[in-house]
Amino acid sequence: MWIPFDPADVAQVFTTESRQKHERIFTLTHTSMNRILVSHNRVGLSNGQFVGEHAVLDLIQQSAPLDSNRVWFIVGETGSGKSELCQWLEYQLRERHLPLHISRRQANLTGILDVLHTHLPSGLQGQTTDLPQDVLTDHLRLHLMLRAHREGRGLGYVEQLLPFLPDLARRLYQPLASFELPPHLPPAPADVPFTAWLFSAVREVLGLQSLEPTLRALAEHTAQLGKRPVLLLEDITTLGFLRDDLLDYIFDLSAPGFDAVIGLTSGFEDTHLHRDGDLSEMAYVRDRLSARFQLSHKSGETFFLNQPQDLHDLVRRYLGCLPAQSGGSSPAFSGLYPFSPTMLDRLYTHLVESGNPRQTPRNLLDAVIKPSLCLNEPPHVTLFRAHPYLRTPSVTFYHQDIPPELQGLLYWHGEVRDGSVHVPDDVAQAFGYDSVPPVPCFPNPTGSTWLFGKTADDPTDLWKEAIRELQAWQSAGAPFPKRQYLKRGIERLLRALLDPRPIQHPRLNALSADPLEYTRGGDHLPIYLPESGDVRPEHWPSLHFPRTLPPQLLEECLTYAFSANRHVECFADLGHTRQVLEDVVSDFRSDVRDQIGRLTGQSWSRMVFGLWWLCQHVCQGHPLQMNGGDGKRALLQYDLAPKELRTAWSDERRHRVLHRTHQELRANRDHYRGLFVSLFHHRDDLMDPVLYEQECRQFDPSLFMDTLATLSLSRLSAAPYRQRGSKLSLTQLLQPAVEYAAALKAYVLQDEDRLQWTAVERSLEHAIQQADELDLACRRIERLAHQAGWTITAPPTSHTWRSGEWAGVLRQSQQASRDFKNHPPIVQITVARTWRERLEQIEPIQWMNAVKVFRDSAERIHQERHPVEQLPTRQTHHSSDVHLNDLEDLASTLAASAAAADTLPQHVAEQTARSIRRLQATQTQSIEAVLGRHGIHAPVQMARQSRETSLVLLSDLLECTVDLMDCPP
Repeated sequence: MWIPFDPADVAQVFTTESRQKHERIFTLTHTSMNRILVSHNRVGLSNGQFVGEHAVLDLIQQSAPLDSNRVWFIVGETGSGKSELCQWLEYQLRERHLPLHISRRQANLTGILDVLHTHLPSGLQGQTTDLPQDVLTDHLRLHLMLRAHREGRGLGYVEQLLPFLPDLARRLYQPLASFELPPHLPPAPADVPFTAWLFSAVREVLGLQSLEPTLRALAEHTAQLGKRPVLLLEDITTLGFLRDDLLDYIFDLSAPGFDAVIGLTSGFEDTHLHRDGDLSEMAYVRDRLSARFQLSHKSGETFFLNQPQDLHDLVRRYLGCLPAQSGGSSPAFSGLYPFSPTMLDRLYTHLVESGNPRQTPRNLLDAVIKPSLCLNEPPHVTLFRAHPYLRTPSVTFYHQDIPPELQGLLYWHGEVRDGSVHVPDDVAQAFGYDSVPPVPCFPNPTGSTWLFGKTADDPTDLWKEAIRELQAWQSAGAPFPKRQYLKRGIERLLRALLDPRPIQHPRLNALSADPLEYTRGGDHLPIYLPESGDVRPEHWPSLHFPRTLPPQLLEECLTYAFSANRHVECFADLGHTRQVLEDVVSDFRSDVRDQIGRLTGQSWSRMVFGLWWLCQHVCQGHPLQMNGGDGKRALLQYDLAPKELRTAWSDERRHRVLHRTHQELRANRDHYRGLFVSLFHHRDDLMDPVLYEQECRQFDPSLFMDTLATLSLSRLSAAPYRQRGSKLSLTQLLQPAVEYAAALKAYVLQDEDRLQWTAVERSLEHAIQQADELDLACRRIERLAHQAGWTITAPPTSHTWRSGEWAGVLRQSQQASRDFKNHPPIVQITVARTWRERLEQIEPIQWMNAVKVFRDSAERIHQERHPVEQLPTRQTHHSSDVHLNDLEDLASTLAASAAAADTLPQHVAEQTARSIRRLQATQTQSIEAVLGRHGIHAPVQMARQSRETSLVLLSDLLECTVDLMDCPP
């Protein structure tokens, strides 16, 4: 069971500064620095080699008391061990040298002088530096006023500063990297060098214009004692305004007496020592260094702790100075209780500072280990929570059903074996657990060609960093810079389980379906992670994956993004995972449907239903009333034979738009069918009856066509939707229907179409009922015409088109005609037009048209040959009608004309009779003999003889008359 350590004991061992420890504790806790990098030297070492702290000590001890100054740089990040090394050197140099250790807390106005005066005889110590605060404040006021009056500038500004002078005096006693004026001070005028005036006042207070006399006196005094002073400056960045005086003397290599070990950070070195020509900032000092020793890399990694055993030894020394705890005797802790070697290694790799990796001893000991020892909960619990000096843990095992305290135990102390995390029983029992069952780990990434373009050698570190960011985002809404990897994992899973882009029936499994799909973002799915720093799309829907989703799902998706494994190997509960994804996809598709509804003025299911209804309506010519069984069945006739496809508009100028869009609707029939199946079917042969019946009940053809006719296609041009199979955009799918509906709304010839449909239907009825009679009449007229000596050909016999189907077509047309008034006006137009053009193209009507042409041609020729004769009046009332009575009357007329043409004209017959009677009076016997031969007993019988008989008789009478004229009386 965990028992916290005594805070007093911890505070005595774990100190922020090395000088705060008692020398005995420092000796016990000090870990030898065996890896110090030599990056620059003039003492015979090899640049780039590593040396130990004893080698540094030997180099410093090689100088004589009055040798020239030598300067040694100790470079390292804050907390990397500069103070520790300076403190160790102080303890080691006391026998043969005089160490002058100026720590951070002494790097203020008087601290440097205090350290120097401590080692000078009383007669050489100069003025005291222990000045009262009010004296310093008064002197600052008088000096600034004097400078302002003397230089004739800034007097008003100095008077404004009087209330702030006590604060300025306090700040001069504080160790600062560089002196900065308090932020609340009034800004100084451009012509007032206030900082220079302030430092001048301080020098007058101290009675010190330069440190050089004091430093020379100290060097000479220690030389008399047979020792050489070694100035140990822990951190040059904290020195006050006397820094320049001190360093000017130290870097004067001709001046005798000092070794100076100067600690500084790499950042200070980069900004102050690498700027060529800037002497005021010591840009020349590198050429005067005896050596430059480096304790850490710029990234913060400390060189002498790069091996696990070195890290363990450092912490073991500190913990060994604390009173022993009952639970720390287990070998599993290796003398590091309450930390195990595994936990310590992980803590060190998790060290950060200000969000950046910073693996330094100070961060580990002072910021992490020290506070955790005194809390009521064990370190594996407290350090598992958010910590300013630790990266958020990257939990890579299935932790959703595990309490947080047990998660911490598994995370920090667990060892990964055979794909599971195991906590040693001794460690578990030390914290009150009998044993901890193994917990499965996420599959370790193996590299993925899908994500990286080429197989990554080892993406584990990147994966753990992304896991850590993900868990921080999930727990506290922290930014998630690596969210793109989570997006890729989610997308990869969605593509494996269910594609969210198509707008389709939730249980669709139909090969003939061709749904509309969302295409924004190219080939990638539009995934949005709220509160992660992601940018939400403004105008188009996206898949929302908030941090409130089950953590395991998102962690598995992130792991899946880095893995080449299949989804079944990366997700522990695929059923639950699919259910969560289905909920997210359902919300996304609902947003997509809502947006399409706003764009089109009606829901997407209504639009698809209406498009399919319109397509079937124009293809079949039926009204497709959805309140009856016939209309519902007709709507579901997916496979229509070519002869069943109707046309409604001839390619005439006034119908050009209707003709074109009608053809486009027919051409898009398969596309509209694919949309319809995708929304209203489970399978190709199984419809969703509930959804279908619901749409049938709610569908209003007039309202749909009105909405379609007013739809703005320009609003749809940028919509990110297209049909998956055909690749047609939403605009391309709707354009024919929109233009057809608009043209239909503007159509004004529907009454003419209705009348023409009626006339053609009547003509079909006549053709079916009187086909034989019409056939015979045509043949008789043809024969009579030939007898009259002119040629005209009758239409083919009606047996060429005789079929029972035409009676069925007639019945359908008549039924449609009777139901016509029950349809909406917008539907009536297409119905009437379709029936008109359908009937006009069938064989009986074509035959009737040929009969009409034949009749008209016969009448015209007869009229031309017999202009004085009047034809009978027509019995029909429409020019396209052909009645049997018309043909029979025409035949009778032709027969009468033929009979009249076969006898002598009446006036010829009468004249001939008169002439015969005159001849008969004088030559009775001869004339009567001729008439007797021809069977005529009286002259009046001549009018009843045919033209041919009459011509023979007249020829004989003429010959007889000639003979009588030649004979003498």
